[in-house]
Formats: sequence, C-alpha cells, structure tokens
Amino acid sequence: MVNTMKRSQKNICPFVWIVLICFLSLLGVVFRINICMGKIVKDSSTNTQQERNSQLDRDGATFLFLMGVEGSGHHLYNELFHQHMESGNGLDKKFLEEYNLHTKFHPDPVKHPSLYSSTCSEEPPNGIELFNEVVDLMKTIDDRVRSEEIDGAVVPINGVFSGHMNSYPSLLGNCRPLQYPDVDLTYRACEKAGVDCRHIMVHRDPYEIIKSTTMNRKFGLKHRQIKLMSTMLDVMNTQMISHPDNLFACWSYNNGPESILDIGELLGWDNDKFMKVYAKIFRPSKPLTDEERTEVISPELQPFMDSMIKAAARVEATCDSIIESRE
Repeated sequence: MVNTMKRSQKNICPFVWIVLICFLSLLGVVFRINICMGKIVKDSSTNTQQERNSQLDRDGATFLFLMGVEGSGHHLYNELFHQHMESGNGLDKKFLEEYNLHTKFHPDPVKHPSLYSSTCSEEPPNGIELFNEVVDLMKTIDDRVRSEEIDGAVVPINGVFSGHMNSYPSLLGNCRPLQYPDVDLTYRACEKAGVDCRHIMVHRDPYEIIKSTTMNRKFGLKHRQIKLMSTMLDVMNTQMISHPDNLFACWSYNNGPESILDIGELLGWDNDKFMKVYAKIFRPSKPLTDEERTEVISPELQPFMDSMIKAAARVEATCDSIIESRE
C-alpha cells in the first residue's frame, strides 16, 4: 500500500510541475502584452503632446511667468510689458483684462482665492476647482488667439498688473514664507490645457535686493530677510532644474538690454526698437561701493549674507547652464 502511494506521488509531481510551468508562461505573456499596450498608449500620448506643442510654437499664445525674488526687477518688467501692450504687438491690455488670468494666480487668499494663495487660506481650498478654472481659461485664451490668428500673443501670468507681482515671496504677514509661486502646479495646468508656458528668471545683486526690501521698503528685519531670500533663491533654483525646457531667458537686472534681446524679440520688437524702449523705462543706479555695502550689511550679518550670495550665484549658474546647453 505504501509503495503504491509513493508511485502515485511520483506520477503526480511531474504533472503538477507541467501545469505550474504552463501557468507561469501564460502569466508572462499577459504581463508582456500589458507592458506593450501601456507603452503604445504612452507613446501615442507623448506624440500627441509633441505635435500639439509644435503647433503651439507656431500659432498659439505664450503664457509667460517672471521668476525672481522680491526687489529683483518685477516693477521694471511691469513697465516693459505695458510698453509692449501699447505698441500694437500681440495682445493689448483690453484683451488681457477681459480674461484676467493673472487673478487666478493672485497671492492674497482674501482678495482672490487662487492656486498661489491656497497655502495661506484659513479654510481648506478646493484645489480641483481652482486648477480646472486655470486650465479652462488658458484653453479659452489660446483658442481665441488661434482662431483670430493673433501674432506674437504673450499672456503674462504675473508681474504686469498691480498687486500681482508674485515674487518670491509675495505680500507680508505670518504666512509670508509660504507665499511663493508653485511652478510645478502651474506647469501641470499648462500641460493639461495643452498650451505653451515659459518662464524668465531675473536676478540682481543680492546687496541691492536687501537694500531695496529692508531700507527703501520695510519688508522685514534684515537678518530675517536675508534668510528668507536665501531660501527663496534655493526654491527658484530647484524649480528651474525641474523645468529646464520651459526656461525662456536669464535676465540680469544689473546688465543692459543687450543681454536680453531675446525677450524684446518675444515681445515683438526688433533689437534697435527694444534698446530704445528699455532705455526709456530703465533708470540704472550706480553699483554699490564697498562702503555702501557695509552700510547695507553690517559685519555681524555678513556670515548670513554670504549664504544668500552663494544661493544667488547658484541660481545664476543654473540658469546660464540651461541656456548654454541648447547652443
């Protein structure tokens, strides 16, 4: 009886192994099919987006965001864009105010609940609703630009209308350290809307930034402002690294318009005209002397200032590196 059972087990074992091998083989085939199908769907989606982006580059609107810490040049950009709106190049002020896209990125949760103000809201925001509003509005603007065949249509996301500078950070108050733009969220909205979005990074002498924001304007105590600016610069650096393809230009506030002729071209001017426009609105200040720098930053605060200087240098180096990698 025992010998009979042993013989039966020996006969069953090969059968079990054969069934198991067949099952695993079938499972592998199904798994490979799923992978292939997923790749096909992904490739198809990528190709569609690439074709859409190619068309956008030729025909659609460009949604433009100015990235920079407060005191680095947002007001100059404001003046430059207003000259652009009055020049007859691209979109005029009436067109832009008809849609008021910039309010969807307003930093103040009381005035305009938006994607950028949500972190400082007292009540939890409806992120889906805010996000979809931006997506729908971007689509509407882009569709109109295409249907009316408006050349050189540039739509500012920030920095043009009063109270909508969206610098790093924005506004004052207890929530100030959190009041900076969420570029990742912005570009997800751009991607879903299928529109072309770019950013310009503006930088300035760190001493001039601290002078502008703590002496010319009282945004905060110097030692706190230095730390906050250092943090914001590191945030900007990370955002640039995360979105290299969307970087349009590096703008040094301390340099002349010769370094940003591509911005002038984007706004519809030839080089000569842009130089004249820039000269009309830009009031250059003399570089700070060593003595003036000491007046801005006392020796006791210099160790903290050195960190901000290094953070600013990283931002400038990252921006230049991304642009140079395309040449």
